[in-house]
Amino acid sequence: MHFSPNASTATIRGKDLSGDLRRPVMDFAAVDVVTLLDTMTAGEALARLRTKKLGEKIVYFYVVDNSQRLVGVMPVRRLLMSPLDEPVAALMLMNVISLPHTATLQEASEVLLNHRLMALPVVDDTKKLVGVFDITVFSGELSDVAHQHEVDSAFQLVG
Repeated sequence: MHFSPNASTATIRGKDLSGDLRRPVMDFAAVDVVTLLDTMTAGEALARLRTKKLGEKIVYFYVVDNSQRLVGVMPVRRLLMSPLDEPVAALMLMNVISLPHTATLQEASEVLLNHRLMALPVVDDTKKLVGVFDITVFSGELSDVAHQHEVDSAFQLVG
């Protein structure tokens, strides 16, 4: 999915972009992110998650250190299927693709599609997790059938 900065048919959450994919990704990122600490065990992580209101958008769990710096990502299935005493640090994927907090919607869409991801953590200059940007931002109505096909294809690729 590639949106032209001058495309006038794309909408985000019902709002016409009017060609402004240069808007900051942080305008659309979720900032109330449930994180896991790298010092937890899988059992402790699951117990923590049971106390949180997760909503329906959770795709990945992000792992942070004591300073809230992003250090890994925990796929839901891996967490659920792991022994309870297994350390999160041993289970997490450490090569995390993230967006800088200064990224634009254009940059975010390209990274999501190039890496076939459904969500991306957003980090500040110190790698502190400041939000999560997900592909559902681009699920608004597209009046151009070709663009809608690209969105459908993107969901199939990453889903």
